[in-house]
Amino acid sequence: MGFPSVKWLFEINAIMNIVHVQAVESNMRMQPLMLYSATKLIDKAQKYNGLPYEPRPITPGKGTFVVHFSLIFKNHNDLMSFFEQLKNGK
Repeated sequence: MGFPSVKWLFEINAIMNIVHVQAVESNMRMQPLMLYSATKLIDKAQKYNGLPYEPRPITPGKGTFVVHFSLIFKNHNDLMSFFEQLKNGK
């Protein structure tokens, strides 16, 4: 029996300094972890002037749980700094 892994997708709109974030998993038991991770990402984004932004609508597939949110940053440097700290695991 394998441990389920959540698939995280990040899409950047560099012109608008917006990041669309999506976590996808078919195992509903992962829902609390996905929501917890999403709140931690939003908290980290706030350190770089990132704010929650109304996301575009999505349609999850059958039997799939999706957590989706968007973040808008004050400028491109803040956006890149946010991703740099994610990459470094801070």
